[in-house]
Amino acid sequence: MNETFLCAILPLLGVVVGWFASYWLSSARDRRARKYALEDAREARRRDFISFMEKWRTEVERNDPRKTANEFSAKNSLFRGEAAKIRPDYGVNFEVAVRNLSSLRDSDVEEVSPDRTEMIGRERLLTKIDAVIRCLN
Repeated sequence: MNETFLCAILPLLGVVVGWFASYWLSSARDRRARKYALEDAREARRRDFISFMEKWRTEVERNDPRKTANEFSAKNSLFRGEAAKIRPDYGVNFEVAVRNLSSLRDSDVEEVSPDRTEMIGRERLLTKIDAVIRCLN
């Protein structure tokens, strides 16, 4: 009777052990796949945001300060929207840099030295844009 019982239990035990091993291996594979998917998504968001910031930086460098000031409110809204997409990925320093840039006023961006040789507002805005970009590295 023991031999019959043993012959019936061993295959069942093999099935249960095989099921647990298969479950454990597939769970580990799924965890790795999720981890890599999250890392890829984070990197894609980062690249998209840096692209947005570099484009904005180029526009600020090349445009007349008055044009930059006139477009600042609209660009600032776009900036805040793009920043919101990646905010959870980068923490407090990023949040501070975003707040510093978005707190500028149109008049801060348009400011020019009295002799009109220095674009004070442009440099102020470029410095804030660079600070945001540095937070992502």
